[in-house]
Amino acid sequence: MAEAPALLEGYMSLAGIFGKTDLSETERQFILMTNNRLNGCTYCMAAHTTISQMANVPSDVIAALRTDTPNAWTPEMAKAA
Repeated sequence: MAEAPALLEGYMSLAGIFGKTDLSETERQFILMTNNRLNGCTYCMAAHTTISQMANVPSDVIAALRTDTPNAWTPEMAKAA
């Protein structure tokens, strides 16, 4: 992205729109970390792991997303927190 200004602009625009959704931070990180894993982007996975930890996403959810392991997290859990 550093060498593709149009790509960076598109990413930042999409990230801004995504941030305006009604999704909780846990739900957003769930989506982003799943995408990171599917794309095989270890840099993004590391970054979103840190972001998730800072946002108090449960550690078992983070571990499951990093290893493609099923977990019992539900959106209702985010609303209860």
